[in-house]
Amino acid sequence: MKPDLIVATGAGNTREVVDRLDKLGFPSYVIFPKNIDGVLKSIEHLGQVLDREKEAAWVVEGMKKRRERVVERIKGYPRPKVFLLVGESPIVTVGKGSFADDLIRLAGGDNIAGNQREMYPRWGMEEVLQRAPEVILISAMNPKGDYQKVLQEWSRWKSLPAVKQGRIYTVDSDVVDRPSTQNY
Repeated sequence: MKPDLIVATGAGNTREVVDRLDKLGFPSYVIFPKNIDGVLKSIEHLGQVLDREKEAAWVVEGMKKRRERVVERIKGYPRPKVFLLVGESPIVTVGKGSFADDLIRLAGGDNIAGNQREMYPRWGMEEVLQRAPEVILISAMNPKGDYQKVLQEWSRWKSLPAVKQGRIYTVDSDVVDRPSTQNY
């Protein structure tokens, strides 16, 4: 295929992999956006690298406007306590500094794991029960996953406000787990 450039993400590639690409003669560029501002900066940087600064600026401006509209629309609404499940066994959620934590806050939620130092903390069910989320989001990361079954399993925890209010949802992992323009 002889690519002119390989764009790698710091989230899914080790330094060794990128070094190996370089040694094989493939030019590479690594991005590692951890939040929405990081996505915007990565787009600007890619625009510079690809000599497409005008196009990148247009995309970034559109994303900023969309973010502003979201912030404006949620003003005055209560901030529900949100739990985002990104791993089932063990239970893995999103903590401070993660892209999904940024999305939850931007969308008007209060991430119940937002005070965790780890980006992807592992929890026991007791921790989830104690923090009592009002909304549960289940990231459909596993293409072979039976998410109806996962929804049913979570629905049995009747003491959770999210269960009582029927606010348990599956979400496309491409939207919440992969920092990109697709999230806008």
